[in-house]
Amino acid sequence: LVNGRIEEIEEIFIAMWHKNIYNVYVIFEDADEIPLITFLPFGNASRCGDTSAQTVTRYRNGKFNNQSQLLSHKLKNLNQCPIRLATYLDPGCFMTRTLKNGTVELYGYRYEFMKAIADSLNYTNEIKIVKGILPWGVITVVNDSVNATGVFHELYDNNSDIAFSEYYLKA
Repeated sequence: LVNGRIEEIEEIFIAMWHKNIYNVYVIFEDADEIPLITFLPFGNASRCGDTSAQTVTRYRNGKFNNQSQLLSHKLKNLNQCPIRLATYLDPGCFMTRTLKNGTVELYGYRYEFMKAIADSLNYTNEIKIVKGILPWGVITVVNDSVNATGVFHELYDNNSDIAFSEYYLKA
């Protein structure tokens, strides 16, 4: 609940966006109504990352004027916004091959799974392939100083939004 200044509301949305929190709603009393405001960071492909305040619905005379919009479906359709994904090459799971025309093609069940999720949520994969001896990476903390390598480094330095791999357990 805020005092209703759009600038303050948008500051809240910017802070939430930077913390990867997208499902945020703000309300305030405005004369005889209460607007329900959110931001739509995946509103459409030309405005990916938009943190401007958007009124979803208003509460007037004891009810919301558009009940169907009360809880938006903003995370079910990301409108082809790019999601930065870090992964690594792994035989059988995620591989590349060069076609006769020189195009590099990604394939493997991890790649197909990443594509299926992107298709389901309607976003575009921006895939970064991390290389090295330990591509998944290691995180170390010494005297409150964090050091990350591999895929972990991509996440920690905010170069990627999602890390994608398998984790194997042996009995």
